[in-house]
Amino acid sequence: MSIKATPVAPDQAGQPGVTETQTYVEGVGNVSVYIKVEKVDDVTEAVTDDVQTLRFSVPVWVEPVAADEEKGIEAEEGYWKVSNREIDLGKKNRDAFLKSLDKYLTASREIQAPAPRTVAAKKSTTGPNPELTEWRRRVRTWLTNEAPASVTHGEKVPDRGVLKGAWEAAYVEKHPQDPKPE
Repeated sequence: MSIKATPVAPDQAGQPGVTETQTYVEGVGNVSVYIKVEKVDDVTEAVTDDVQTLRFSVPVWVEPVAADEEKGIEAEEGYWKVSNREIDLGKKNRDAFLKSLDKYLTASREIQAPAPRTVAAKKSTTGPNPELTEWRRRVRTWLTNEAPASVTHGEKVPDRGVLKGAWEAAYVEKHPQDPKPE
């Protein structure tokens, strides 16, 4: 919840939203401090008593990623994901928000929330090649720990994704017994 905490004078003790707290000040001892806690509307940033937190989920399109072998980035398809959101609104903004959703809520169906996923969804129907993934792990280890600087030219070896062809070729040249899997 969005809140605003403002120090107030001791004569406001007992007023709605005012709380007393103790703090220790060296050389003085315990001191009472009075704080007024007020709820804030996230849209207007105005203090109001009728603020409520609304939680909702919305679909969000995640843009596809183009492959870039130079940078070691694998291509990824775009996909929809669910973004869980929260907003604190006073009555006026809460009513406006719900009214803006009214025609969509009327046309939609209520469903039971899906169970949380325990494993990541697959990105492709064929799935990753575990042999290639393991081979790339060995290449990364070699590049990071053993390869001469002339191989990477000081470039950072990516933690995942496609490696530069020249790096893979250098690894195979040094390790002919470990060719790249198909």
